[in-house]
This record gives sequence, structure tokens and C-alpha cells, in this order.
Amino acid sequence: MNNIKKILIITLLTVINSSLIYSQEEDNVEEVVVISSKIPVPLSEVVGSVTLITQDDLEARVVSDLGDILENTVGVSVPRNSQYGRYYNEGISIRGLGGSRVNIFVDGVRVSDAYAGYGRDVVEVDLLKRVEILKGPTSALYGSDGLAGAVSYVTKDASDFTESGFHYSARYSHFSDSDQEKYSLLSAYVGERVEGILQFTNKNSSEMNLHDDAVQNPNPVRSEGESILGKFTLDLNDNIDITFTLDSQEWTSDIVVLTDIGSTFYPGLSTLSTTSSSVGADEGSRERIGLRVDFKGQNNLFDNGTFNLFSQSTDQQQITNKMVADMVFGQFGPMGPPTPGMLFRDFQFNQSVSGMALELRKSYDNFKGRDVVYGFETETLETERYRNSTLTSLFTGVSSSNVYGTIYPSKTLPNTDTTRTGVYINDRIKIDEFNILSLGLRYDTYELEPNDDALSAVNRVIGYPLAQIEEDEFSVKMGWLSAVTEDINAFFQYAEGFKAPDYDAANLSFNNLAYGYGIVPNANLSPETSKGTEIGFRSDTVNRSWSITRFDNQYEDFIQSTAAGFDFINQIVLFQSQNLNDVDIDGIELSFSRKLSDTLTFSYDLIRIDGKSDGIPLSSISPDQAMIALKHLSVDEKFSANLYLNMVDESFNNFTSGCGRSGGACLTLPDREIFDLYTSYKFNDHLELNVAFKNLSDQKFWDWTTVNGFAADQANLDLWLEPGRNTSVSLKVIF
Repeated sequence: MNNIKKILIITLLTVINSSLIYSQEEDNVEEVVVISSKIPVPLSEVVGSVTLITQDDLEARVVSDLGDILENTVGVSVPRNSQYGRYYNEGISIRGLGGSRVNIFVDGVRVSDAYAGYGRDVVEVDLLKRVEILKGPTSALYGSDGLAGAVSYVTKDASDFTESGFHYSARYSHFSDSDQEKYSLLSAYVGERVEGILQFTNKNSSEMNLHDDAVQNPNPVRSEGESILGKFTLDLNDNIDITFTLDSQEWTSDIVVLTDIGSTFYPGLSTLSTTSSSVGADEGSRERIGLRVDFKGQNNLFDNGTFNLFSQSTDQQQITNKMVADMVFGQFGPMGPPTPGMLFRDFQFNQSVSGMALELRKSYDNFKGRDVVYGFETETLETERYRNSTLTSLFTGVSSSNVYGTIYPSKTLPNTDTTRTGVYINDRIKIDEFNILSLGLRYDTYELEPNDDALSAVNRVIGYPLAQIEEDEFSVKMGWLSAVTEDINAFFQYAEGFKAPDYDAANLSFNNLAYGYGIVPNANLSPETSKGTEIGFRSDTVNRSWSITRFDNQYEDFIQSTAAGFDFINQIVLFQSQNLNDVDIDGIELSFSRKLSDTLTFSYDLIRIDGKSDGIPLSSISPDQAMIALKHLSVDEKFSANLYLNMVDESFNNFTSGCGRSGGACLTLPDREIFDLYTSYKFNDHLELNVAFKNLSDQKFWDWTTVNGFAADQANLDLWLEPGRNTSVSLKVIF
């Protein structure tokens, strides 16, 4: 019996015993979340699975990026990816599904899509006061892309730091795993009618320092980034508040792409290309502005409401310069000596979103209480992906825009406008003292309009028209919470999700003659859909809390790339995104926390997941995981020490086919146990020190969500290693 199974049995016995012993304890004061129903709800009364990460958690763990935020959350992971030698956090995976199948928002505005060179973690973590994670289908609340779950980032407000007057603070942080230094300055003011917050953050970092046993060093990188959060609220009168928000970030990176150095054979061109040097210069920015009006009504339609106007733009440019030497082969060997050249590449990705949202809330006195929230949302997404490249001969000085069979400049997809519109209603009814009914319904329309031009048509295969998509979808969510005893609640939830085909799946189109394949559009894609059920028990009292959840999520019409034909003109195999697989993911989540004394708390969390695609096990599903924690907080609340043990079972190994480009044996991973220690000390009301000691045992390991699907002989595998023993330090000063 493996360690996870043992802990599963212990958990069940402990929960049962705990319920019997402590059933008469008083109710605990608890946190409130919004993401589960768009209505503030205590965690113990949430129907479904929600994880809350508070500002105290973020500061205590000395987080640097998205991976740090979620590293101690079971069932949620952050895979890393690499493209063109740039390594980044790809996004968020919830219960085995990730990428664009997870909705991610900052203050209600959708985070930009991932692209080569950066992922979906373009949010400066120092600006956040809380992170809410909703697991399972979420389209009844948030529309398209809500197949696997949703993540809500909430930025800071002035009232989080002072009730009145001024507040000034500064923070310095250092992270040894990336040699990162971060400086943050914050000022806040709360007056009778006005409040505002202004925060500035600057950071400098290098590449991730891998485990000492890594056989290869990462590409040397020097990065710099700046972020500004400004939020100002004017209380016009007793009924209307107006808030203006500016959230701006910029980042630059200089990289020596050592992983490019070496030789690559292009079979479609019979060419051997050898790279002797490669350097990159990347830059990007994200800017969000918002205007929010909070108002009160006290009428038959609403008690209060919120109107939002927002606009967000994300831009990235990725430049690479390579020194290359190309040798062309004929029937009887090389047709001449290598030809030296300078390869220049300029890839750009630009995406903007603008929209509005109106949300109204009404409470009723019927039953034991009833809260209704309903609203309207619309947003338009504009996406552009531009690529340019030239190859200049060092012998002749002549430049060519035909680079390894691809003609530049070009676009891998046309400029695309995407419009999402939704109307929704959520009704939370407290039927009596023991039963709560939660109902949600949403109707969405989705339109995708490609704007074709000469650059997007440069390499397109004839006979595959671009997709123009118009879809609409109803999504339902139903939940029931019932008090089994004074301290134990049972709950059940049914929720639906969908993901409309995006610009990438529908209209990605290019030829790669060097490797003998092409990608073609698909005008006949249908939305991916999901249906999820959860059933569980939960208890939350002064000295202990626990929950047991069984979930089952079924997904239909999964979009995947598959061989779709052959281009006889260019002699290449054509691939296309198609609706192929049905997926079933089910599992169990357990959580337990017990206060052992006035200063010591013990807790553990577990998850077991099984996933199949058309009856075949899914390799993307993370292995069973358990998180055990021992938390100490001194009586005077000045010192804290939290010790975490992250246990992960061995990886999935029942592969039915090969992995990686070679199609050879698939990579498997052994089980692991990782210890992390987070400490904090408040010297006084003005000075606080936080220190995080991670991977205390200096274990060499990979994250499964990052490396699943890799071949066992994957080149440069160690570049995806997690760091060895490392330390993060943060010093906060309040003036």
C-alpha cells in the first residue's frame, strides 16, 4: 500500500473520530468568498469546492510568481513550458485540465492568453490581496472557457491597510531560486469621501537556478520588470461610489539561448543547420484601466449593484539573433561547404480586451433569507500575431525572407475579433435553518470573426477556408447544502461548462516545409462541453474543520490536433484541430485541520484523480498528492512557523503509445516528499520579516504537469527540473 492510500484511510478514520468528539464546539469565524456564486458566502456554506489564499498567506510564503502562489494547493498545479528557448509558467491546471480551459480573472477582467515567452501569470503577485479558486465547470457563472475551473485574482484596496488617514509601507524581497530582488512601495489613504492606493514594484532576476545535480544549465537570462497599481475611490453620496483603477506592468529580458546551439537537420529541405550563437531580447507589457460604479437602490429590482467599464491590452515582442551555417545535401552527400549567415527573428503577440458588466443584487425576506444576483456582461477581444524573419548571407550580404521554407513576414492566424456576451442569474435560497438551495443559469453568445489579409494568407493551404464562428450556449448550475447534524453539512452540486473554439484552434494556419508538416483551419469545430457533479460533507468549528468531496466531471467534443490530409503540392502532412475525444475525470478530495493547542495547528489535504479519454487513461492527470502541515503561531502573534510536507506518488506509467517526437518510451517519475518551512517574525508594529526555506531535503524532482508526454530520452530534460534547496526572504517596513 502506497503512502497516499495509507493517509486516505487515516483521514477517513480521523474525520469520523473528530466529528464524534468535537460535535458540541461553537461555530468558528471564517472567511467569505465570492467566486462560487458571485455572492459573498462563508466558506462552510459554499456549495462545491473552493480554495481561498489570503494576503497573509501570500506574505507568509514569500511568493514570487504564480507557481509560488499555488504550490501548496492540492488538485491545482502550474506547468512550465518552453518555446524558442524561453521558459515560463504556462498557466493553471485544475484537476487534470489546464491552459485556456481554466478561466483566470484580475478584478473581474479576463487575463490575456498564453503565448511563446510568457504564460498566463502576467500579474504581479505583490499587488494581490486574495486569490480564489473554484474547481469544476464554471460556465454558469463565467461563460466560455469554464470547463475545468476558475481563478480570481483580487488586487489591494486602501481600506485593507487603514481605517482612516495615511498608510505608508515598503517591502524588500530576495529569491535565491532565480537571484531575484524585488522592491515594493505602497501608500494608502482613507478619508471621509475619498480613498486611494498607489503601489509601485520593481524586480530584477535571472534564470531559475536548477537543482545542483542538473546536467545542463539553463539559458542565462537577465530580466527586469516594473508594475504600478493605482486605485482611487470617490464617495459621491450615500448611494454612489466611483472607483478608477490603473494596473500597469512592463518587463524586459535579455537571454543567451544556449539551447539553440548545435545542429538541426530539416528533412523536408535536406538541410543541416548549425547554430553557433543565439541571443534574444524580449519585452512585454500589460495595461488595464477600469471604471467601477457601486450604487444602492432599495427598490423592487435591486438593493445594490455594480457597473464596470474596462480595457486591457497585452503586447509582447520577442527578438532573436542567431549565427548559423547551413549545409545542403543531395543524393550523394553535401552539395557544397556550409554557408554562414545571420538569422534574425521578430515575433509579436498583441491582444486587447474591452467591455462592460452590470451586476445587480437583491435580498428577500421570504424563506429564511434569499439572495439573488443577476447581470449582463460583454467583451470584445482583438488578437494579432505577427512574425518576421530574414536570413542574411555573410558571404554575399544578400538577405532572404524565405527562411527554411517559410515566407516572411507572415501571421500564423489572421487578426481576429472575438465577442463574448452573457446574461446570468444566481439564486441562493435559505429554505430553513438546515437547507440552502443554490441555482444558477447563464446564456452566452460567442462570435469569432477573422480579418484576413495578405500576411495571414502567405502560407495557407488552398481548400481550407477560415472559420467564422457563431455559437450560443445555456449553462446550468444547481446545488444543495443540508445540515446533517449541528456541525456537519452535506452538499451536492451539478454544474455545466463549455469552451467555444478560439482563434488558435479554429484558424491556426502555416506550413513548416523544413519538418514536412502544415497546420490548417477548421470551419466546423463545435464547442467543448462539460458536466460535473460533486457530493461531499463538511464541518467547520473552533478547533477543527474537515471536508470530504467526491467529484466526477465528464467532457465532450475535446478539441485536439490530428492528421487531416496531405498537401501534394508541398508534399507535407496536414494537421487540423478537430472535435475528437470524450474525457471523464473523477476523484476524491479530503481536507482536515485540527487545533492541537492555543499555538499549534495540524492539517492535511489529499487528492486522488483518475482520468480517461475514450476509455484510455490520461497521462496528463497528476499523481495522487497529500499535503501535511504543522503550523505554529505564538500567543502574542509575533512569531509563526509553518512546516509543509508535500507528498506525491509515482507517476502514471500505463502508456498505450509512445511519447515525445521520437515516439519512444515515455518518461515516468518516482514518488517524492518535499519539505518547506515558512517563518515570520513581527519585531513591532512597523517591522516584519518573512523567510521561506523550500525543498529542505534538496530533492531532485520534476513536476508531472510539466513533463508528462515527454519521452524517457527527452533532450534537455533537466531544464524542466524544479529548484533544489532555496530560500526566499521578505522584509516589510510600515512607516
